[in-house]
Amino acid sequence: MPRIEDIEQFASNLYEAGHEPEVLAEKGETLEPVPRPEEGLSADLAELFEGIPLEEPAAAPSEGAEPGPKEELPPKVEEGELFEEVPEWKEEGGLPPSEVPPSEEEAFGELPEAMEPTAEEEGSFEEQFGGTPLEGGEASAEAGMQLPEVGAEASEEGITPAETGAAVLEGGMTPPEFGIEEGEPAQKETETEELAFPTPSMEAPKGEEAEKEEATKEEAEKEAGELEEISVDELGGEEFSLGDFGAEFGILEAEEKKEEEPTINIPAGAAEVIAAVAEEEEFSLSDEEFERFKKTLSDLPLNLRRAIEEVIGGNKASDEDQIKLIRYLLAGENLSTIASFAGKLLGRPLKVPKGYEKRTGLAYEAEKETLAYVLREKVLPILRLALASAFATAVLFYGAYLYIYRPLYARSLFRQGYALIEADRYREGNGYFDRAYRIWEDKEWYFRYADLFVKKKQYPLAQAKYEELLAQYADYVHPRTKIWTERKKDSYFERGVLAYGDLESRVLENYEKAEKILKKLLQVDLYHWNGLLSLGDNYIRWAEVDPQKYQEARKTFGTLLQRYGDKDTILFRFLELFILTDEFEEVNRLKEYFEKKEKLEIDVERYAMLGGYLIDKGKMEDVPDILRRAMKANPQVAEVHYQFARLFQATGKARDERIALDRTLSLYQEKEAREGLTRKELWKLIDTYRRDGEYRLARREVLDAERSFQEGIRRYEDAFKSGVLKANSTLGLLYVGLGNLYYYEGVKFQEALAQYNKAEASLIQDPEVSYRKGYIQYSLGNYEQAIFEFLKTESKHPEDRNILFALATALYQRNDYAAASGYYRYLVEKLTSDRSKIRFLEPHIKPEDRILVLNLMKTYNNLGVTLKRLGDRTRKPGLSSEALVYLTDAMELYENYSRDRETKVRGETKNLAYLNMRKILNPALPYDLQIYPSIPLDLRNQEF
Repeated sequence: MPRIEDIEQFASNLYEAGHEPEVLAEKGETLEPVPRPEEGLSADLAELFEGIPLEEPAAAPSEGAEPGPKEELPPKVEEGELFEEVPEWKEEGGLPPSEVPPSEEEAFGELPEAMEPTAEEEGSFEEQFGGTPLEGGEASAEAGMQLPEVGAEASEEGITPAETGAAVLEGGMTPPEFGIEEGEPAQKETETEELAFPTPSMEAPKGEEAEKEEATKEEAEKEAGELEEISVDELGGEEFSLGDFGAEFGILEAEEKKEEEPTINIPAGAAEVIAAVAEEEEFSLSDEEFERFKKTLSDLPLNLRRAIEEVIGGNKASDEDQIKLIRYLLAGENLSTIASFAGKLLGRPLKVPKGYEKRTGLAYEAEKETLAYVLREKVLPILRLALASAFATAVLFYGAYLYIYRPLYARSLFRQGYALIEADRYREGNGYFDRAYRIWEDKEWYFRYADLFVKKKQYPLAQAKYEELLAQYADYVHPRTKIWTERKKDSYFERGVLAYGDLESRVLENYEKAEKILKKLLQVDLYHWNGLLSLGDNYIRWAEVDPQKYQEARKTFGTLLQRYGDKDTILFRFLELFILTDEFEEVNRLKEYFEKKEKLEIDVERYAMLGGYLIDKGKMEDVPDILRRAMKANPQVAEVHYQFARLFQATGKARDERIALDRTLSLYQEKEAREGLTRKELWKLIDTYRRDGEYRLARREVLDAERSFQEGIRRYEDAFKSGVLKANSTLGLLYVGLGNLYYYEGVKFQEALAQYNKAEASLIQDPEVSYRKGYIQYSLGNYEQAIFEFLKTESKHPEDRNILFALATALYQRNDYAAASGYYRYLVEKLTSDRSKIRFLEPHIKPEDRILVLNLMKTYNNLGVTLKRLGDRTRKPGLSSEALVYLTDAMELYENYSRDRETKVRGETKNLAYLNMRKILNPALPYDLQIYPSIPLDLRNQEF
């Protein structure tokens, strides 16, 4: 039988292995010693052994008791020698001695010889537990044994001292059911540092208070949460050991040869009781099972391991349940099953950390030694982490390459190509575009490149860009099966169709092609709003060269009106249509409708067009209100200011005209820099330069006027060369204006003549321009060219006195005396007619009368000289005589014009007619006949 010192030593090892003192110290508690049990038999055991003799013959053991080995029983031991008095329980939760249930030894009295440990066994037990001082002190000499103290662990777990008792019978014997065989090898000592499993007690478990049970449950749940992610390796499972606890389950050290012991008297009937108990509770562990049990237990989560210690060491369940729990551990049962069963025994749930849910201790320990385990648990996690990191890095880099690097790199290439196109390196710029689009398909750049090509007047390149974009949406037809597959049309398709159609219609005026392009939208949606509007606008532009298309435009807008109602957008389209077809009544009706509607969605450009139409019609009463309303809707539309400039010019408001012209030029230039101008907008910008030049030239701002004319001409010629604009008589006035500047201000006849020639090439057919051209040719001595230009003017103004005099004089200079005389005669008739209309001729008072007298005098002189030349050439004396008549009339007019108004005395000077008369009468005079060679500078001059 083990001594009390041995039991206390075992308890000390158990507490130290379980780290109970440290755990309690962390919680601020101390390990309290367990008081020794009360000496003597309990009342129940005393009553049980009442009437049973203490001694029985050795040859007559009780029935049912298994015969022990052939050893002599020890001599009879008195009851006082077996038990010593145990002090009363002082710790909280303990029971008074009277309520402590009797031990089995008390119940059965003296044990059979076979169950009494021999001296050798006791010695082995001493060796096993000896050598370590016990905390509880030395046992009494009489009893030779010492009870273990209840440490801090028992207090922490809420276990009463009775619950921490040993599972052996008092007296140190293992119950018969553990089946210890003789000669069984002794259990090796384990290091004191290993965790010792608490020894189960044979005492009946005492009841626990409800509050302690609740506290225990909360503590267990808290521990389970804290240990949720703790792995087996972190728990130090390798250091766990049950120490000498194996003796409780029949695993003993190798027994030495036992000496014969004296027999002991066994009470009658004790053997039968022990045998019955042994039959029910027979259980034992081999060395291998015990090692496996320790390993399994050490691999458990901390909260579950403590719970099992509490069940087995604290005697929290019946023996059958404890054995069942042990068998679960030996069988390597799933942890969830073990936790569920242990929790059921303790009356609280036990949570298994996630890392343990699908493991079993024995399988885990066995697997830890294998190469597969090392690879799986040591190498594979690192490899998985490395592979996961590599994969994540690869995915990150690939994603960055796909969605960050490629778009950014493509954008860089797009921009480089765009910059090259701005530098007029179109082929290289397109090459960069193709490279960029292969890397990242950003369709937005199609529109940017196309707009830039339009701005650069590279219209074929812009068309190619739109063709490339729309080709990606072309429906696919299988070459063999001829199965047609429609490709999805997105917003880029709609934008591409509208932009391409606008380019062909508005800029290039390729109306038929624009119609085909725009109808692609109608194939997707028959009533496509933007598609129908753009198609109607194309028909209106087309009607400028084919008026039949106005009807197509009317049908298109009618479809919109029927489908979407009388929206202002549609009505303004009809307004433009009626203006272009000059349907004044319809225009006026819409004008009145717009004026009455307060919340009008104004189409500013078309409303300004209405103002320009009324200016052309001379109906300018409502024009100021129309233009002011349009400007209020959007003051940044240049069309409004353009029409204002026209209005102020027509009404003679020069200051307002100057402001409107400046604002118009500024807005058109800003829009051109921002997005480019349409053909009509460019036309109006150039025309504004013309108006600005004329305004400045009329005010003798020669240098500013010249700059305006030159800038307008430059833009006009660029547009003409690129095909945006065609020859236009209105814009041709730019050449006329610049030519007039050279003609009148700089007297640069050659430069003026060049500008007049360009004006006529630009469809200018102005008689005054022709006259000025004739005047320049006449002044240069190119009489034939001068006559040609004068004849063009004369065809437009056959009775103009200036052109008749200039033409006759040019004919005379070309020695065409007959023709010259004819024109002079006709001019004399016209001038004489003008003289006859004046009742009182007052040349000294009235400038027009003075001019009439001078012009008639010059014509008489020139006609007389011409007739003299013609008579000499044709040898007709009558012509010479007639010449003297006209010369006399010229002399008379001059003398009357030169007389003093007061004295009526002739002037001392002689005119050219007098000299010519003398030459005819005296041919020997040293001079020749002369005419007045100067011709009027233009048709507006009244004096020759």
